[in-house]
Amino acid sequence: MKSHSTMFERDSDDDAEAMAEVTKAQHQLGKIRKARGWTCAYVAKQLDVHPASVWKWENHPACARVLDHLQMYARFLGYTLRVVLVESDEDDAPMVES
Repeated sequence: MKSHSTMFERDSDDDAEAMAEVTKAQHQLGKIRKARGWTCAYVAKQLDVHPASVWKWENHPACARVLDHLQMYARFLGYTLRVVLVESDEDDAPMVES
């Protein structure tokens, strides 16, 4: 049996890796917007949000946790944001029959 501290450390590493991927997606959305010549104000008007929200979606780490906003923004740009769930440990996962 694994200790809770070992499981926590492994899960923290997995979470950090996942958040790094989301942060990468945030920055990519900003690059796509800029490449299209769109301002934060333009995108904000189209999505009926404040321009600061668009900037935060692209840059603020806390906004990486708000995936539904990032998904809405990605769709507006013509992309789909995919979230992939990866089992952290087969030994801990419940058995599910399909």
